[in-house]
Amino acid sequence: MLKAMFTAIILPLKKNSAIISKCFVHFKDSCNRFFAISETKFNCFFCLIFNRMSDRDKFNNSASNNKAVVNRSLYSQFAFTLAETLAVVAIIGVVAALTLPNLNSSTGNKEKVVKLQKLYKNLNDAYGRAVVKYGPISTWPKDGNHSDRFASRLKDFIKVAKYCDHEHTKECLDMVDLDYNLPAIILPDGTSMLFSINFDCNETITLKTLGPVCGAFEIDLDGNNKGKNYFGIDRFSFLITKDNGIIPRHSRDSLNDITKPYPNCCFGKESSNPRWKHYSCTAWVIENGNMDYLNADENGKCNNSDVTLSDTVTSCK
Repeated sequence: MLKAMFTAIILPLKKNSAIISKCFVHFKDSCNRFFAISETKFNCFFCLIFNRMSDRDKFNNSASNNKAVVNRSLYSQFAFTLAETLAVVAIIGVVAALTLPNLNSSTGNKEKVVKLQKLYKNLNDAYGRAVVKYGPISTWPKDGNHSDRFASRLKDFIKVAKYCDHEHTKECLDMVDLDYNLPAIILPDGTSMLFSINFDCNETITLKTLGPVCGAFEIDLDGNNKGKNYFGIDRFSFLITKDNGIIPRHSRDSLNDITKPYPNCCFGKESSNPRWKHYSCTAWVIENGNMDYLNADENGKCNNSDVTLSDTVTSCK
C-alpha cells in the first residue's frame, strides 16, 4: 500500500520538482510574511513541506553547478519523510470525510427538487386530460370507491408500473403510518402515490382563492423501500381542488384565515414526530426550488449562516 502511495503521489512530484518548486517559492514567501517568521522554518505544516521542496531544489542546482557528488544521506534531509507523506494523505482524507457528505446531501436534495417539480407538472397535465375526457371531478360517478375511480382514471394518462386498488394497497406499499384502505400507484422510476378522494368535494378545507377541496394524495419520491419515508424529505402531499386542479399543500394561494402564515408551517413546529415534522413543505419545494428548511431550526434560522427564512427570504445561501 505504501509503495503504491509513493508511486502515485511522490514520484510525480519528484519528476516535476523543478517546476513545482518555482511555484512553491512564491507560496513559501507568502507563508513567511503571513506567519511573520521569515527567519525561521515554517510553523504551518504545509508551508514546511513547500519549504522542504524549495530547499531541495536549491541543493540540487548547487550540486549540479559545482559538479559535486550528491551524498545520499545529505540529499535525504531535503526529501519528504514517510511521516510527512502519511500526514498529508491523512489530512486529505479528513477534509474529504468532512465535505463529501454535505456535498452528496446537497446534490441529492437538488435532484429531489427537480424530480418533484417535474412530477407535479406531469400530474397536473394528466389530471387536466382526465377532466377533459370525463368532465369535472365533482360530476364523476359517486357509486363505489371514489379514490379507486380517481386513481384508475388518472393512470390512463401517465406511465404506471403498478396499480393497486384500496383492497390491495399492501401489494404496492408497506410503510409505517400508512392507511391501507387507499389505492396506490407505482411509477416506472419507483415513485409511489397514495390517493384519498371524495367527488362530493365537501372537504372541511376551503382554500382562500382556489375553492373547495376534493381530496389529497401523497407521493414518495424514493418509493416504498428506499429513503426515510419522511414528509418534506422524500414524501410530499398535494391537494385536489374542485375547479383549480392539483396544488401543492400549503401553497401561498391555498392558505385560509385559520392557517399559520406561510412558510412557518414548514419549519417543524407542526409535529414532534420526525416523520411529520415537515408535512407542509411541499409548496416550499415547488415554489422556491430548494429544501433549505432542512438546514434551519424551528424559527427558520439557517444553521450555517445568519439568514432567517421567511416569505421573502427563501434560501439559506
